[in-house]
Amino acid sequence: MTFAKSGREALELFAQDAPHIVITDWMMPDVSGLEVCERIRSSELSYTYVILLTSISDKEMVVKGWRPAQTTI
Repeated sequence: MTFAKSGREALELFAQDAPHIVITDWMMPDVSGLEVCERIRSSELSYTYVILLTSISDKEMVVKGWRPAQTTI
C-alpha cells in the first residue's frame, strides 16, 4: 500500500507503480482529487479503479467526477 500527501505526489506514484485501485479525496493540495481521477482515466498505463471521496453535496460538482477523461498524464 502506498500513500501520497498531495495530488501531485499521487500522480507521480501512479506513473511509477500503475496500481489497480486508487482511493483519493476530492480536496487535496496542489492537484485536486478530481484532476487526479481525470488523469488516471486518460492514462494508458493500465486499467485502474478509482474511488473519489468527497463531502461536496452539490449535484453538478459530483457529476463532474463521473465525466469521461479529457486530460493526459
